[in-house]
Amino acid sequence: MSKATLCRYFLGCNSREGFFTLFPQFTRPAAGWRCILIKGGPGTGKTTVLRAITTILNAKKVKIVLAAPTGRAAQRMAQSCNMPAQTIHRILAYNPQTGGFTYGRDKKLEADFVVVDESSMLDEKLAKALFKAVK
Repeated sequence: MSKATLCRYFLGCNSREGFFTLFPQFTRPAAGWRCILIKGGPGTGKTTVLRAITTILNAKKVKIVLAAPTGRAAQRMAQSCNMPAQTIHRILAYNPQTGGFTYGRDKKLEADFVVVDESSMLDEKLAKALFKAVK
């Protein structure tokens, strides 16, 4: 989805600047929108924005993966977005015998859009494994 299309979905916003004025909980991503961050304290609309994004992308038949570092966070995310969510370890298919993941640099996740909740709980090793697995 292009930046302009995403902006138009939100309150008729027709520009990138307008989008960030309307939704200050987003940080300004680098060119290309490879990564966005929704930030803010309790009650600032993070869940509402996430629900809107997943609703729009589902309607456009985009393959979305919802992930969280803990089972409890994944469960809350699934309830909020009304779609399945799993732990990052499960999404990356952790193999306890090898101590590694099935998905990574050589085998990418089958997803067009990956959402990670509670990213402040990620350690460097898990974050690196996740980024390697994303297309």
